[in-house]
Amino acid sequence: MKKPCPTYAAPVDREDLHQGVFLVSLRGAADKDSARNRQRAFDYIMERFEEGIAPFDGNHCFDNGLSEDDLIYIPPFPDLTMSKTKSERAEDTAAKAVSKTAIEPTASSTPVNSTPVNSAPAADPKETLETAPDPDDIILAASEILELAKLKVSLTYAYRDAREYKDLVFKIVDIEGGPLNDAECELIAHKNFAKSIKGLAEAKVKVSQWYENSSANHDLILNELAFVNEEIASILESADAKASATNGKAANAKETPEA
Repeated sequence: MKKPCPTYAAPVDREDLHQGVFLVSLRGAADKDSARNRQRAFDYIMERFEEGIAPFDGNHCFDNGLSEDDLIYIPPFPDLTMSKTKSERAEDTAAKAVSKTAIEPTASSTPVNSTPVNSAPAADPKETLETAPDPDDIILAASEILELAKLKVSLTYAYRDAREYKDLVFKIVDIEGGPLNDAECELIAHKNFAKSIKGLAEAKVKVSQWYENSSANHDLILNELAFVNEEIASILESADAKASATNGKAANAKETPEA
């Protein structure tokens, strides 16, 4: 099933939501409200608004301005397998978002005018089931996994470089760590101390940012690897069976006495 993507509603007039909104869906992004997703949606709208591309070519679009904070995140439909309390919370959140913007969910991945006259029809749930993975999503997932691999290597090296300062850092942050001795002061004064601690922090932040901003499509690659493992195991099992059968025939031939 195709993964949901984040959707934002951009008010035509941020001071009067009844004027309608434009829907913007970000393909290939994780379905969550993040600063990066808001910026991408805002840039998408502004580029087309400045170029006068429909539907942003109206005379009264964004008369009162528009910012990233004005975009309204549309949560995904609640998972029916959630607990009742959590499900009810998700339904309330989605209902509030829809009632604020007076829009209907659409199947379009491009901005649409959501006023009652031009609103797009709701997507048929049957049409969204059992769709094949988008090739672009698979390629993006592979690229992101390679990027994470490099970040994990850098983080490993950073841990190695900072490991010798572990006891010293614990002593520094411990409120009862006591005064530093001359040797510890010399270690802190050396440029490698600051370089190692800062490098570890930066490497850790980059890994955390990957998990926050990735498309969450890496399951596509994991599924392929799992399939490959099963296929290889099946081939090896078949080869072993053939080898055993061949060896058994050879052994029987040797044991059969000549007439």
